[in-house]
Amino acid sequence: MVEAVAVEVVAAVAEDDGNVTGVVTVETTKHTFTVDASYNRPANTVGIGILVQATDRPRKRGRILSQHSEAYRGVSASCMEEFAIFRAIEIASELGCQFVKVRSDCNSVRTRLKKDHKEDRGRKSANLHGSILRLAKQFTEVKFTYVPRRKNHIAHKLARKAAREMTPQANPLLVSHDLEA
Repeated sequence: MVEAVAVEVVAAVAEDDGNVTGVVTVETTKHTFTVDASYNRPANTVGIGILVQATDRPRKRGRILSQHSEAYRGVSASCMEEFAIFRAIEIASELGCQFVKVRSDCNSVRTRLKKDHKEDRGRKSANLHGSILRLAKQFTEVKFTYVPRRKNHIAHKLARKAAREMTPQANPLLVSHDLEA
């Protein structure tokens, strides 16, 4: 079960004469999704691991809310990390998150997503990259950040476990990976 962690932002509402007329309190929650993917060649299975954290403090990931291990058949090894990011964004949407940070150790995928999201392009693409960008548009804020492999051990362990031990599900998407998107 995932709990919500709230941050209260308090702002004074002032009229033109400078007198404070009221106080507005806005609750925000910042969620961090750390992802990794692993490929089991003999079983042709991709395992993904997703660690979900929430915080009320700036520049902190917060406490662990949930851990996800999922195994899939039919996901190309060349786009498995991107698929893990897609699943993290889907989970964030299901949870109703508004402020989302997705951390990945695959810098090339993360860099492309970050750039295309910032420049508001690539969403019309019919591939997995476009699907991620379309989902990301529904949040108040999405950040794609890098996590060094040495600090990604929990998500990696979840992904390896899924690839080796879990019965794979059919791929929910027809994943086509287009590097030109």
